[in-house]
Amino acid sequence: MIDKILINPRTGEPYKNVPPKVAAKYLDITPEFVYKGLREQRLPIGTACLFTGGKWSYNIPLERLIDYATKCNVIIAKG
Repeated sequence: MIDKILINPRTGEPYKNVPPKVAAKYLDITPEFVYKGLREQRLPIGTACLFTGGKWSYNIPLERLIDYATKCNVIIAKG
């Protein structure tokens, strides 16, 4: 079951591209952490693109966010 935070209130359906502020709330971190992490490619939940004129666009796929939050995609190296 998908957390209610990840449901778009306008459509009643899960987000496909989760807004950064919603992702921050879901992860219980600040929006600034999400914005900066995506811009610097340090937060593996999505991508950030800088357009001409200085405007940023963010893409956070729902599945990637959930995988990151639940740590399903973590591989532990045995050495």
